[in-house]
Amino acid sequence: AKDGEADAFISIVDINGGSPLKSDVVTKGSVFNDLATVTVAARSKNPRFNETQYTRAFRITRYEIRYYRADGRNVEGVDVPYRIAGNLTTAVDIGEQNAEISIEFVRVQAKLEPPLRTLAGGGGAIAISCFAEVTLYATQIASGDVAMATGTLQINFADWADQ
Repeated sequence: AKDGEADAFISIVDINGGSPLKSDVVTKGSVFNDLATVTVAARSKNPRFNETQYTRAFRITRYEIRYYRADGRNVEGVDVPYRIAGNLTTAVDIGEQNAEISIEFVRVQAKLEPPLRTLAGGGGAIAISCFAEVTLYATQIASGDVAMATGTLQINFADWADQ
């Protein structure tokens, strides 16, 4: 993707309300995906030009999530889940209104593979804390110029006690 050619940009304002995501690898014998809300803003590069115009809006079409740990142990499928990508279609207008997008940060498949599968049955005594770096890819609707935005979410994985 090319970066910086559009007359506006997108940015990730917030992920999961600024809080870490607590991911339970097994819940009452079942496995579920984990979603988080990503708040996205689209703004003009020229601060004096703040009109909301559909033709300058962005269409977010896909995302990628890469997991990594602070201790440097980052082998996918051993230390952290495999990276994932997904498609979506959301338009974000230029202006003061932010858009909220629900993204699947942890897929069911990840909980059925190492290293998350090895946490099952631990009762929360064994945990993996890592970061999920999400990158959103967008295209300006009228011009076709591309843009991207990146943000990070902390995820704490364990087999937390069921309520």
